[in-house]
Amino acid sequence: MALITLLVIGSGMVASGYLLMDVTEPVGMDGQLWLEEDSIMDPNSVRLAWGVRAPSKERFDGWAFQVRLRANGTVWIRSMWHETNQVFYERFDSNFEDALTVNVDGKTSAMEWVWYLQNPSSTAVRLYVVHVSYSAIRKPLRLVGVIDASVGIVAIVLSFSKLLRYRLRN
Repeated sequence: MALITLLVIGSGMVASGYLLMDVTEPVGMDGQLWLEEDSIMDPNSVRLAWGVRAPSKERFDGWAFQVRLRANGTVWIRSMWHETNQVFYERFDSNFEDALTVNVDGKTSAMEWVWYLQNPSSTAVRLYVVHVSYSAIRKPLRLVGVIDASVGIVAIVLSFSKLLRYRLRN
């Protein structure tokens, strides 16, 4: 019975650890990016929408983005890190609202990104709404969550191994 209790406690610790790792708080570096409403995107074209550069002295754990697009045709919207050209977001759609969090190592990278749109169609697309809001975030309980989840995994492994040993002996 004690091993099953340990297994349940370990599972709870893993779940709470993952929840603690996702707790965020804003840093105060917020902004909004948008294109003029009802603008026209030419056929087979690419439009560099925005580039943003965060102050390098700031330290944070990630960016929280909210992306909204409404158009009369389907377009690609992508975002990539400026230094590496690595795409961290892309979607091919005509009408959506999306929220995402991108984890970064604030000491080394992810201080500058670019958003761009691509119309692969042979017809023009009217962009009713293109809006991105962003906020730098910290994850103050990430380390506590990692420790909590790690201890939970150890408890699960120990209880499984003891239960398995007990079953094999009997």
